[in-house]
Amino acid sequence: MPTPITLLLALLPVVGLAAEAGDIACSAQITMQPQPSEGAQRALVDGDKTTASSFEVGTEGEGSFTFTFDHPRQVSGLRLLQGGDVYYSTELSVEADLDGDGELETPLAELSDAPLREWAAANWEPVSLRSLRLRSTAGVSNGRRAHPCLAEVQIIGVREADDMRKAAEAGIALATLPVARPLERVTRLVSSGQAPALMAPE
Repeated sequence: MPTPITLLLALLPVVGLAAEAGDIACSAQITMQPQPSEGAQRALVDGDKTTASSFEVGTEGEGSFTFTFDHPRQVSGLRLLQGGDVYYSTELSVEADLDGDGELETPLAELSDAPLREWAAANWEPVSLRSLRLRSTAGVSNGRRAHPCLAEVQIIGVREADDMRKAAEAGIALATLPVARPLERVTRLVSSGQAPALMAPE
């Protein structure tokens, strides 16, 4: 029978994982508006920069991506990678539903001139939320789809031991949950009336 000390040691990696900031987007239920193309939600969070999330042919205008968690999560930032120069956004808003009532009424950040084929990031003071929406407010569609086309989205929050299981259930195979890395290049961003960093990692 395990001793109390043995059990405590066995729990230490779980405690360490939960306390560390990382990408938790893969543990959320993802919805897109307007109609997404097949496999679009998975492509957003599969960790593969060569796959891209797009909207269905025949859609138009501004697209949005909503990440809904099954319980409140501590979140402090978002990163995105635009796929190219055919369908892209020039202005985006990040909004949250804090109490789970379905209303995404809390603004977290606004991104301006997010680069193409490079990571962009918005950061804010940690908040507990149930849903987060990334919404295009201006952009370009050089074809018959809504914009933008995103290669990846990362939501930076406190990781939990159950996140990898949720990713696996969604068909996303991860060896480990990505850890939030420092970012380097700064461009324009507005968040709550202030200017946090919009940068690209190594």
